[in-house]
Amino acid sequence: MIRLLIPLAAGEAVKVMLNPPSNALSWRVLRNTTGDFTDASSAVEVIYEGGESVFIDTAGVSNAVSYFYKPVYFDGKVWDDQFLAKQVTVANSFTDVSIDPLLCVRDRLDLGLNAMLHAGKLTHPSNAVIPVLLSSPQFEDAQFPLVTLHVEHNQVDNFGLGYALADDVDEFGWYTQSQLSITCWSLNGDERNLFRKAVKAVLLANFEVFDFAGLLQIDVQQSDREEFTLYPWPTYMSETRFSCVSLTALVMTQSPLLEIITVTNVNDEITR
Repeated sequence: MIRLLIPLAAGEAVKVMLNPPSNALSWRVLRNTTGDFTDASSAVEVIYEGGESVFIDTAGVSNAVSYFYKPVYFDGKVWDDQFLAKQVTVANSFTDVSIDPLLCVRDRLDLGLNAMLHAGKLTHPSNAVIPVLLSSPQFEDAQFPLVTLHVEHNQVDNFGLGYALADDVDEFGWYTQSQLSITCWSLNGDERNLFRKAVKAVLLANFEVFDFAGLLQIDVQQSDREEFTLYPWPTYMSETRFSCVSLTALVMTQSPLLEIITVTNVNDEITR
């Protein structure tokens, strides 16, 4: 018999758990969307054949569709198809609750640097806003100075978080070690120096904000460089490496098992 059908939170996948008879040597699992396994016209698919009692079905499975599964067991002589079919409805049921260090740091830098601009501690030709961007500038249209942020790398720091939030809700993920590159682009060295110090000050002022947001084990390193040939004009850059550890996680809601619907064939009454 089928012990349990679990629609996986990733969607378009069903975990099938069997409880084979003690004399079964191998088995097949049939699937369709009608519950009728009486003849070839019932569009039956053989989605598994072998000897494993647990497997995951992903072949042609679609979300928001109900499927019927029926096991057939082989004892070395005959196939036994007396066992009832069971039904499951497939769904995508996870929510990404990960912390995004890039967006968190970008937002706080944007607020902090432009607060310093409006307070007269920094200057900008536009007198309106210091751009804090998530991509490198287009030099023809850019107004310097400006700041860009990129993710240099994300890597798993501690894999395998998982705990039950409720009877049918789990959180699963890992801690991620992230390193961000914060680049201040300027057209002269003195201005670069001001912006390097401003970025460091804004980051330091936000340590409590970062901690509350879930950015842990923060480290900051700074260095300068310049480029005289690659861009249309001499460009002075200050590089800040911001590293931290943060949570990457999904909340996964598994459909609770409220009832088991069993079907023998199209002429039989559905029983619960």
